[in-house]
Amino acid sequence: MVEQFAKSFEKMCDFCATLNFIVFGIVGGVIGYRSNMVLAVVLFLVGIFIAYLVNVLCFGLISQIIEIRKGIQNLDYMFSDTKFDSDIAEIKNSVSKIENNQTK
Repeated sequence: MVEQFAKSFEKMCDFCATLNFIVFGIVGGVIGYRSNMVLAVVLFLVGIFIAYLVNVLCFGLISQIIEIRKGIQNLDYMFSDTKFDSDIAEIKNSVSKIENNQTK
């Protein structure tokens, strides 16, 4: 289920990223074309750069949150099977026995 969601999310991110590049590039080109041809190229590149930043900030942040959440769930599952309290109690008992044997 999670893998299917990840694949669907990846496809959506690819589509949205492509759409952002096209839209921001065209908007930058149109704004620059009305003023100057050199400015059109510059604003086209600026539009593509802005699209890149939007894609990284939006989709990268969302994917990192998903990865962090998945990692936390894995850690919770791993720690649910451990018995730290009983292990620490056994170590304390062993240390106290050794200390008692050395003091005698």
